Amino acid sequence: MIWERFIKKREAPTEKIVAAAIQYRSNTGIEIFQGQTHQEAVEMLERKYPEWAAEDYERYEDGFLTDTKRFVGKKEAGKIARAAGQLDHLSDEQKKEATGLLHTFDTPFPLRDSEIK
Repeated sequence: MIWERFIKKREAPTEKIVAAAIQYRSNTGIEIFQGQTHQEAVEMLERKYPEWAAEDYERYEDGFLTDTKRFVGKKEAGKIARAAGQLDHLSDEQKKEATGLLHTFDTPFPLRDSEIK
């Protein structure tokens, strides 16, 4: 319609990456363990499931949590972090790499709990 050109579309707020996370498929369902680094998330997983390391590695995935508490893989996390300006401290080459596959050291952690919605 003609009015659509004059109506400004509201943009959704940009998601941000707030924590490193491990998504683990236990026998009872999917659980997410988070930390400032993936190592911290793994340590939390190990406290709850000490036997996990002997299991099939296909039961867990490295990723990140967003401020909406959504688990995302490293590729999607890189795109989210770039759109949110969380990679602005990196060089252009580092931004390109991080956008393709985010790592904990690419994002300025720690983030405050108040940033998680």
